[in-house]
Amino acid sequence: MRRMVAGKLKYWLIKHFAGALLCLALAGRAWGDTALECHQRAMAKQAQGDLNGALAEENQAVELRPDFPEAYYVRGQVRVLLGNPAAAIEDFSLALKHKPDFAPAYCARGEARRAQGDLLGALMDYNLAILNQADFVEAYAGRAEVRRLRGDVDGAIADDAKVLDRQPRDAAAFADRAAARLARGDFDGALADDAQSLGLKPDQAEVYNNSALARKGKGDLAGALADFNQALELKPDYVAAYLGRAFVKCLQGDLAGGVADDTRAIGYQPGNAGAFYNRGAARQSLGDLAGAGEDFDRVIELDPGFAYAYRNRGVMRFDAHDFAGAEVDFRKALELDPGLTYIRFRIWMARSRLGQPDQATTELRTYLAGLPPGGAPDWPVLVGRFLADELGETDLLAGAEHLDPARKAGCACEADYYAGEKRLLAGDSAGAADCFNKAVASGRKDLQEYTSAQAELGFLKAGKN
Repeated sequence: MRRMVAGKLKYWLIKHFAGALLCLALAGRAWGDTALECHQRAMAKQAQGDLNGALAEENQAVELRPDFPEAYYVRGQVRVLLGNPAAAIEDFSLALKHKPDFAPAYCARGEARRAQGDLLGALMDYNLAILNQADFVEAYAGRAEVRRLRGDVDGAIADDAKVLDRQPRDAAAFADRAAARLARGDFDGALADDAQSLGLKPDQAEVYNNSALARKGKGDLAGALADFNQALELKPDYVAAYLGRAFVKCLQGDLAGGVADDTRAIGYQPGNAGAFYNRGAARQSLGDLAGAGEDFDRVIELDPGFAYAYRNRGVMRFDAHDFAGAEVDFRKALELDPGLTYIRFRIWMARSRLGQPDQATTELRTYLAGLPPGGAPDWPVLVGRFLADELGETDLLAGAEHLDPARKAGCACEADYYAGEKRLLAGDSAGAADCFNKAVASGRKDLQEYTSAQAELGFLKAGKN
């Protein structure tokens, strides 16, 4: 968040407006005004860090003069800094009741609402602040972030541009625009803005993290790793950077390094379901099935709606030949996310291994027949048709060969794995082993089909298939 620290608004509210408010108050009221004197003392105490003292003074000011908008406004600021945004919103609203064109109060209420997650309310307040003061830079900045969080990245970029027109050395505006460009997939634009922001203010861990994400998006894993390292050097407890770096390490084949970073993230946030999921996936790829299983169980405990955790646990159960348990997890994953196409193939395999091949094929054919034009991607449809006996093995393997180079190796691994599973069901253990060996030879350790092929080879070697 642009102007937030640990859920509280930064001190820019009082820094930018307290002096101006005092001038307004003095212009309209004579010396000796007790309410104004309380208000003055409140601002002085706030500037000295005595927030409770400031709150007591503003309480006295509004008790003496219930229609004192500046006092409500500063009391709202103090309450935000004390961690009570709900009470602050009430104060900003009272300030606006008595002074409807009070742009800073609209902006401050927008900041407080944004802190509470009320993005629509914050957007309305920033709009009103700008309506009453067209050159209000902070309102444009706040509105830019809210628009980005609401998915209006073009609107966010436009607002950040307005901030930069007025403040061309605003590091935060460059960082905000970089985040919006990253969300739009404009990795080069994001990197350019991140560089500008870091050039103005080099100690921004969040900007290095966003730069790392943009580099990862461009496929520059080494550059992404360097930026994640820099973010963590600046902020050693930065969970998002640990998770991002773990992901990059896994993409580079350093699964153990990924597990280590996920573990660090969990140390800082023991309730982070995503961190447990990522570590479980890495452990699964490493063959640490016990550790992976514990992690997926923990994910489901923390977030019962986490479809991928059920999917991965189901794959582990399938790879252990617990086909009944696997089917239960696969169906739960599909219930939570019907878009998990490959889970339908796993259900077909689990049911077939449980002695229900006809029912499994009927279920899969019903799904394939119901796909709308332009539905699931072409490759998964080919896999489904192969499993449902609507396409031969040769055609499936040829389909993988004809894909573009970026997809060819992964899809070939998948094709060999599923071909091996069908050969197993047909009683062709030697042919199945050949297919599984080809899947493993692909080197695509990032694919669950690779891990599953290894598991099947283990059972074949032990004569347990």
